[in-house]
This record gives sequence, structure tokens and C-alpha cells, in this order.
Amino acid sequence: MRRCGLSARAAMVIDLGVEQAARYGWSDPQPVDAALLPRSQRAERITDEMQMPLYACLTDGQRTEFARLVEALAATVRAGLVAGPAHDRVPADTTWPRFRSV
Repeated sequence: MRRCGLSARAAMVIDLGVEQAARYGWSDPQPVDAALLPRSQRAERITDEMQMPLYACLTDGQRTEFARLVEALAATVRAGLVAGPAHDRVPADTTWPRFRSV
């Protein structure tokens, strides 16, 4: 995000919204100008490109298992059985699209 000219606060607001950013500890987060959305999309593409080699060495079965385990962990956090990131739990509507086959 920083490489694309976005602050950590703006990235959090773009990804999770103002209310969630506040729940994660940002003081007085404000809506982000829609003109910044292409920067966020570019950052996501760059991140995907940088991460691809890390997952490319996994077999299809290993990637599927990894995605299953990440989702199981997220479900456990959403259920409140373990502490989530920052100051809160992962919201119930959180999805994990980043862990797809490469």
C-alpha cells in the first residue's frame, strides 16, 4: 500500500470500512476518497504478484489444504474461541479471497 501512495489507515478503511478501522484501534478514521481506490487495486495486484512464487511451489492439494486451514482458523477467531488481530475479533462477514489457487 505504501509503495502505491496509501497510508496504513487509508488501506484499513478501504479494506474494512470506517467502523472496522475504528474497532482495530485507528482514532477517528475518515472515509477515503474514491479516487484512491485504483491505488489500492494496484497494491493488491502487486501483492498478488509478489506472493505467487511462494504458493506456486505448492501442489493443488497443498493449496487447497492451506486455504481450508486458513478458513478454519478464521472461523475459530470469528467464533471468539481465540483472540483475533489487533484489538478485536475478525468480523463475521470477513472473507479470505486472497487464498485461492495460483
